[in-house]
Amino acid sequence: MSLKIWSRLSRAMDWRMRLMSAVWRFSDESSLDDSAVVLAALRDLRDRRLARRLFRRAFKLMDIDDEYGDDEFILDANMAAQLDTLEKSYFPELEPPPPKRLRTVDSLDEDLPEISIDVNGSYAVRASAVSSERPVVPKAVPRPPQPRVPSTSRAIPIPRPQPPRKPIVVPPRPPPAPPPAISAAAQAELEELRRQVAELSREKDGYKAEANAAKEAKWATQGEVANLRRGMEKTTRNHAEQLVKLKRAKDESEAKQIAIQKEMQAEMERLKAQRTFRDMENSSRKVPSSVRAKRIGNIPATPAAPSSQRRGWNPEQTPLRGRAAQDSPCVRFSPDRTKKPPKLLGFQNASKTQVILQNPFQGRSRSNRSRTCLWPKVPPTSNVPTTPATIEEHIIPSGEPFNWKAELTRLVLTLGPRQSSSSIFKHLSALPIPPELSEAYSDATTRVLDAIATVIASIKQFDALALLLRLLSGLSRLLPTFSTALLNATTTKGDDMLELLRLLIHEHLTPTKSLDLPDLAREVLGLMEGLCWDCQDESTQRLSMFCDFKILMVLLDTAQPAWLLSHVIRFLAQMATHAKLAHKLVPDASILPHIERLCLLLIDKSRSDIEGLSTKKSILRFFSVACVAHTDIHTALVGSPSVIPSLVAFCSHLTSPFWEDPECFSFTVERNNDIIHLMGQTLFLLHYLVFGLDAEVNLRQKLHDAPSRPFNGISHIFMVSFGRMSCGDPPHFLNQAQKREVESLSDLAQDLLDLVVDGPELDNIWAALASADTTDAITVDDAVDMEAKLKAGPG
Repeated sequence: MSLKIWSRLSRAMDWRMRLMSAVWRFSDESSLDDSAVVLAALRDLRDRRLARRLFRRAFKLMDIDDEYGDDEFILDANMAAQLDTLEKSYFPELEPPPPKRLRTVDSLDEDLPEISIDVNGSYAVRASAVSSERPVVPKAVPRPPQPRVPSTSRAIPIPRPQPPRKPIVVPPRPPPAPPPAISAAAQAELEELRRQVAELSREKDGYKAEANAAKEAKWATQGEVANLRRGMEKTTRNHAEQLVKLKRAKDESEAKQIAIQKEMQAEMERLKAQRTFRDMENSSRKVPSSVRAKRIGNIPATPAAPSSQRRGWNPEQTPLRGRAAQDSPCVRFSPDRTKKPPKLLGFQNASKTQVILQNPFQGRSRSNRSRTCLWPKVPPTSNVPTTPATIEEHIIPSGEPFNWKAELTRLVLTLGPRQSSSSIFKHLSALPIPPELSEAYSDATTRVLDAIATVIASIKQFDALALLLRLLSGLSRLLPTFSTALLNATTTKGDDMLELLRLLIHEHLTPTKSLDLPDLAREVLGLMEGLCWDCQDESTQRLSMFCDFKILMVLLDTAQPAWLLSHVIRFLAQMATHAKLAHKLVPDASILPHIERLCLLLIDKSRSDIEGLSTKKSILRFFSVACVAHTDIHTALVGSPSVIPSLVAFCSHLTSPFWEDPECFSFTVERNNDIIHLMGQTLFLLHYLVFGLDAEVNLRQKLHDAPSRPFNGISHIFMVSFGRMSCGDPPHFLNQAQKREVESLSDLAQDLLDLVVDGPELDNIWAALASADTTDAITVDDAVDMEAKLKAGPG
């Protein structure tokens, strides 16, 4: 090793010794913490610059001049590495092995080492006592090397002898103190405290149960009145339901009685008409004996009453030959047989002839349905002779079928127009026909009646066409299978009757032309009704052409007269009785043009006369028949955006004059009865549309989503109108029967009002519309008396 290195090493050792002495003096004058920081930094010999800065800091704190300071002492990296290597070779390897990781103990106090400096300049580290169960084995801590103190002179330093190293002995940690033993007295006292705590818990639970019982008793005492009121309300509600059921049963019995009376009246009219026809036949049979021998063939006479064994007439047979000659052998009567004395008119022996009087207006599939609403009463004919005619009795053999061909011939020859005593056939025969069409006309009159209609339509003889359509309409009603034969007839020359009716509707029943041809329009609709009345299921496909929206929009035009609209809507109601036609008429669609047109006609305020009310009554009848007969049509009508709002608006139009218009004082009793009857029909229909199916309709949402143009403010109109009907008193100018009928509608109006209005708003409506002297509220004493009377019973 060179002399230069030894010189530097001696200077470093000299610097270290001087630093240690300075630290010793510094520790006497300063705090131990600062000296500990300085010594901890000096343990790392590699950080020379840090030691130098700490050395200067120590001398500055002590206010001692650094007379040994040497600013030229600079250790570069190579020199520091050589010093480290020399120091490691100079000092023995006494570093102990790394201690094992001890179990840490959670404590708020940090175990910091205690550093002390001996007199000879060495230092010792004593660890603080750590609570551990294992004793600490003392270890010998090697003495750190002496600090290198730089020398001010550049002479070769003289090595100084180092004092012997003093090992640092760390005292062992004391063993942990054993847990203190619990004495018997403390244990007894602890048990006593536990027992007291348990007893207090039981007392607390008892007090809580007593408080709950007292609270329940208080609630029971306060809820007696509420429970009594609920019971009374339930009893009142059940009583009201029983009253409604009894009222409904009474109405049904009255309706049945009225229907029976109508049927009896219709039967009487039928018997009168039958007797009139019989008198006419008897008078026509009474001819001179010279003419009697010139009869052609063996035409059977028209029987006094139709037989019970009805059969359809055969269009392929001629009326000059009776079917009795083909079905059964001819029965010849002996000329020597004595004639029985004539009987009174209308009396026959049922045991001999087995004749069952049947209504000729009833068909084969709807014999139980009353037709008083469609057919007017048959007035007595004016051409019937007043003198009783001699009756020639003809005995009908038992089992002989009724001759419908002869009946058809008689109807064709005797049926006349509405305002004339002559027959329709006479009018058609006397019709002037051009030469080029005379042959076709004569052939059509003898074979097919619909060809007559085609020819008459081609020459635009609308009066004659109306007569022909009236003839066809009468035949379709009087003969049971005529309408079916007319619908199922196959045409080859394009003379289809239904196509002719459709062409007439498009060309001659428009609003501008129907006023000029009222007879034609009336007879066209009459024939359509006659064909629909006895229509079978297999023939409905032909009639479905009248369910076309274009035809319906022409017939339901708002410019049409009121009688025509009423007749058209009556025909729609008749088509709604057939399932297939009803589904064609009201398909599953959200917007139906003809339904929207009916709703507009229903809320039209300008149609307030008798004909207008008749039209609106027909609209209500159509909606009622359609929604009651078919469930899917009920759903389609409820889904329409205009049906329910139009019914609400129509109710408002009917009720507003009663409470607002002073002109109602001058209405007649019949007019008031009609208005009240319409109110009932509208309320029943609206109630059935809302509550008819299992799922209730959101009436509030329906009114909110109504079209704004025709139904502006419909929610307010609903609350006012239905609030009057449910909460208000009937108008004072009505009689007692009319007041009772108006009051009977309050329950239906209340059910509908509860779906839209509830809570304080309903109370406000009641307070605004109910009369001041209404005392519906009852006291508790009245409720108790009422309950006692109900329990006691009627005895």
